[in-house]
Amino acid sequence: MAGHEHSNFLELTGPTLDDGALERFIPIAVADANARSVWIHQFSYNKRQRKLSAPIASTLLPINFKTVELDPAVAAVAAGWTDIAFAYFEQSGFSPNAVAAYITEPLNGMEGPVRSQIGGTGVTRMVANSVFNSSLRVGQSLSPASAQWQTELALVNAGSIRLDDMIPVGNWSEYDCLRVTPFANAVVTVQINGTLLLQVLEYGLTRAGHGSFLQWSNNVVYTGGQQPQPQWFINQQPISTHAAYTMAVPSFLLTGSDIPILTRQTVMRVVSNGSAAQEPDTRTALIQQFRATYPPLGK
Repeated sequence: MAGHEHSNFLELTGPTLDDGALERFIPIAVADANARSVWIHQFSYNKRQRKLSAPIASTLLPINFKTVELDPAVAAVAAGWTDIAFAYFEQSGFSPNAVAAYITEPLNGMEGPVRSQIGGTGVTRMVANSVFNSSLRVGQSLSPASAQWQTELALVNAGSIRLDDMIPVGNWSEYDCLRVTPFANAVVTVQINGTLLLQVLEYGLTRAGHGSFLQWSNNVVYTGGQQPQPQWFINQQPISTHAAYTMAVPSFLLTGSDIPILTRQTVMRVVSNGSAAQEPDTRTALIQQFRATYPPLGK
């Protein structure tokens, strides 16, 4: 058993098999997060000799509707919890059953690439672009013009993306969007100097496999390995240590929990806390992004 954020593995500890001491040979097996698989261990134990008579045989079984049938009693309990969740979402202003988008291409939201793939996947780009576009729309809509801002990039922590699944072609509901980003984070807009921004981006690269791995909006490009030295670009321009940038992030990312050097105290200033009535949180922002990118059929 293990917590979240893990892939399956099987490690053997103890003496080598050559000494024949099978009873002292300890396997450590962890299945995939989110109940995507289970390990099945088969072994033979000699009660008279009080030891294993053969090595433990371990098989990884994927969990899906092809390998495991639904238990009616368990399914009924699960449906009850789903009803409770839908009632909560409706009280929060969402319409869980409403079609938010019609997906025209498969989008990868599996936990592995979400937390390790530089440049992201279809799902990570949707999430990061939703934060970027939400901040951009609000910044450009304010009056007077002196209160407006021009968002230049967005960063999201991979741990805020919880789908761990592929999005197939077809209708995609508001509830499905909430499965992607279930946390009610405000979209916070800050001004950050180029030196700190580069440090944050480089730190994010070191966190592959963790929730603190960073994903970014489409206008950010990383050319690591393609240049004499790794370079970061925003809107095709290298990030300058002498410039300041307007950046949108989920509010959690400014707590320092994932990126210790990124807090409300280390940025130059907080442009917007994302708390105004016209500023959607990350869940609503993603629904809007899905609807704009993949309009529902007939809309």
